[in-house]
Amino acid sequence: MVLLMLSIFCCLFALRIPWLGVLLLCVTIILPTVLAIAKRKKILEFKFVTVLFTTSLCIISTILFFVNVYTWTPSEIISGNKYAIEGTVDDCYDSDDVKVVVLKDLKIGIKAVKGKMTLSVYNGGEFDDSCIGHRLSCECIVYKNNLIVDNKVNDMALNNDIRYSASINFKYISKTICSPDLISKIDIFIKHKLIDAMGTENGLVAYGMLTGNKSGIPDDIADAFSVAGVAHILAVSGLHIGFLMTIVMFLLRKLKVRRLPSFLIGAVIMFAYALLAGFSPSVTRAAIMCVVGSGAVLFGEQQDPFNSLGFASTIMLTFSPLLLFNIGFIMSVGAVFAIVNFTPVFTRGLTKIGLNEKLCNAISVSAAAQLGIFPAVVWAFGALQTYSLLINIVLMPLMSAAFMLTFVTLILSIIIPPLGFTLILSGGIIKVLIVAATFCATLPYAQIGITSSIIVMFLYPFYFAIGDFFNCKHKRALVGVGGTLAALTIIFLIVV
Repeated sequence: MVLLMLSIFCCLFALRIPWLGVLLLCVTIILPTVLAIAKRKKILEFKFVTVLFTTSLCIISTILFFVNVYTWTPSEIISGNKYAIEGTVDDCYDSDDVKVVVLKDLKIGIKAVKGKMTLSVYNGGEFDDSCIGHRLSCECIVYKNNLIVDNKVNDMALNNDIRYSASINFKYISKTICSPDLISKIDIFIKHKLIDAMGTENGLVAYGMLTGNKSGIPDDIADAFSVAGVAHILAVSGLHIGFLMTIVMFLLRKLKVRRLPSFLIGAVIMFAYALLAGFSPSVTRAAIMCVVGSGAVLFGEQQDPFNSLGFASTIMLTFSPLLLFNIGFIMSVGAVFAIVNFTPVFTRGLTKIGLNEKLCNAISVSAAAQLGIFPAVVWAFGALQTYSLLINIVLMPLMSAAFMLTFVTLILSIIIPPLGFTLILSGGIIKVLIVAATFCATLPYAQIGITSSIIVMFLYPFYFAIGDFFNCKHKRALVGVGGTLAALTIIFLIVV
């Protein structure tokens, strides 16, 4: 995985200084293979095969990197020119004083193009969820959202596949009424089911928790969750997948379903949920890890979350190399890596001071997750949520209850409509979460600005060095020196 990451970084560097980037790329990919061939008689066969396999993955990733970059938008479409556009409404939401309509299945001019477009519509009060699936057409000035900006990957454009943007007055748009696709119908049904039962505010937050779609959540609530350090509950992640898998496996065990059918049913449900959540990086990573872990149990092997994480990350980076620069992917992998690496260490330490085992585990998991996302948050957002660790420890049981209860009561209300009132209880728990997050966000120094620097990303190798998976002769000294340097770096970034 490390070699794969180096290859992707070399690809990005090659866009800036082509000859040097290509040279570094060749050395990164070819040198390990050459050394493995030269020493084939001295190394084990499986290690030799591993090197060749890794080289193959690096080559695939490199090819896909440049294909994605150079085919992101067609060269014949000139940014800033006026074109006739046509597309299907995929989503719509309010932003300041305009309606933002997301279009998919695009045609720009006479050419069908990949990706989506955000169309800012002025005086567009008629746009709401009922318009999803409708076909829009108009003429407007189209701007490209470049994938690489100032030698950095445009994370917002990449994450949502938004390749174009435009703005227009509502009266110049022609609309053809069409039926939305099946996924959109399910999406709309779930959203309105939650809103009808819980109210608009609570329903939109519940919808965001279940699907990861935060576009409809009011800005003040989204900001409060972010400042409080609990924004992760509004993004479908490993936490949600874990809850879902727990529910599914519990039900299958109660129904006395055999192992193989249980595994297949679980895998299908994971895929369906990932599809509903738009295959976001965090949910895709979590789904792969769950399937790998369940497969290990099925075949009588021991679950190894560290190897499962490496496998999931390698597969994703091989076929979607630009994910390496996606903040959602980095935070997801970083959080799980830290949980696996540090939870046993923290739990052992807390147990020694006499704390309850369950409380020790809850504190350890929350602390490790916050430690795991810290470098990514500082690098991407230049901010530190001061109380996030304490808030997550206190609210984690409530978050778990809110998600699991919302999921279960939603299913019940669909299967047995008279039980729809049970969603009101879920709405009450979500309301408590909103109030708690809003209160915490208003506390003094709830968020501290930190100079955004790539330096903090070097904390991840340090995390590995001090965790349970790395052993060396002078580990205590390494932890002490490294921890001091890390603390001084963080203090420096805060002061600056």
